[in-house]
Amino acid sequence: MEIREDHHEHDPTTALYQAEVAGSVPSFKILIQKDPLSFSTKFHSLTGAKLRCTVHTSALLGHLEFTKALLNHNSRLAQVRDSLRRPPLLLASAEGHKDTVQALLKFYPDACLFRDQDGRIPLHYAAMRGHTEVLAELMRAKPESVSLRVLDRGGTVFHLCVIYNQIECLKLLVEEVGDNGDFLNARAGSDGGMTILELAVMLRQIQTIRYLLSLPVVRAEATVGNEKVMQLVLPNRVSTTTSIYINGTLTLFWLPLLALVVLYHTARFLIWLVKKLVRIVYPKPKRSRNSKSSSPQRAVHSQEIGSCV
Repeated sequence: MEIREDHHEHDPTTALYQAEVAGSVPSFKILIQKDPLSFSTKFHSLTGAKLRCTVHTSALLGHLEFTKALLNHNSRLAQVRDSLRRPPLLLASAEGHKDTVQALLKFYPDACLFRDQDGRIPLHYAAMRGHTEVLAELMRAKPESVSLRVLDRGGTVFHLCVIYNQIECLKLLVEEVGDNGDFLNARAGSDGGMTILELAVMLRQIQTIRYLLSLPVVRAEATVGNEKVMQLVLPNRVSTTTSIYINGTLTLFWLPLLALVVLYHTARFLIWLVKKLVRIVYPKPKRSRNSKSSSPQRAVHSQEIGSCV
């Protein structure tokens, strides 16, 4: 898409903005050819006066070719931060624009370590939003960025993966650090915060819990410090000792009661069975109808004999 130059002949700033939004490289080249010195000044002034300069908009929208054209014109644009202290690489990483991220890394890979006003780096935003391919590119460019914590809360990138339920990013990070317990069992903050396993338990992330417990270094730490994990599992967060006491008390109460019920019903069954056997072995004699009908006649007959005597 090429921007018509007659409408913006006297307003190059507006023309540049429309070119960056549209990602129009031909329009950008025309504007640069007209007044290269003026646009170099505008690049510099926009960084302080506006929320973001041209390369930030291009990176945010994922305009790869336009971003390359800007960086080829002025490679220092890869280092520029906006008013929120975000480099272009952070915006491209947050939006998951892999190709744009690769282009920015070629010009200035140290931007991987730039923090914004919230103390987060591009790697953190890629992990939070589940952009695994971008995450891999950032780790490949600066492996040490994995160890950088979020400044405001002191959590690691592993904590962010759990908080935002990004298990695929978590697996990718685990592959990068291996069985390093300093990363996988690190606690958020300096005040004895949660490990990623404790955080996953608190957030009831079953899939994440199963994956973390499959890691030997995490499982070993959970075995040592299982008291806190159990407190998070129980609804009222009672201690393990208390839960054992409660379960034992209930067991001592219910087991004898259950035994009494079983004995009662067993005794009733045995009594019924004995009665049944007695009836089978000693059946009652059956009376015939003739014997019943003749008994009154015999009584009358005996009375008659008595009267005759």
